Amino acid sequence: MKLTTELSRFKVKQGKEVVVEQWIEFLEEHMDNVLLTLEDEKMFIETIFSETLDGNTYLYWYSVQGEGVQSWKTQVMKWIKSIWNIGTTASIQLTRQLT
Repeated sequence: MKLTTELSRFKVKQGKEVVVEQWIEFLEEHMDNVLLTLEDEKMFIETIFSETLDGNTYLYWYSVQGEGVQSWKTQVMKWIKSIWNIGTTASIQLTRQLT
């Protein structure tokens, strides 16, 4: 089985922090439904957390996903950029074959 591990960091545009907080709250309130989507996405681990540095808010996304489906980034990035106007500042991807 091939697993892809990703860590991405997004800088939240000034003034969009409240939208991000509302989105995180929505996910937390609907966790049962969120968990249902992970199996179809072959998502073994998905963690989202935020950090504020020098007055800027950053979102970090860490995931470990099986092969055969598109990365969450491919599916979600267009939506994130259009709604939140957030740009990627850093991303690391590692794919490893497990035997």
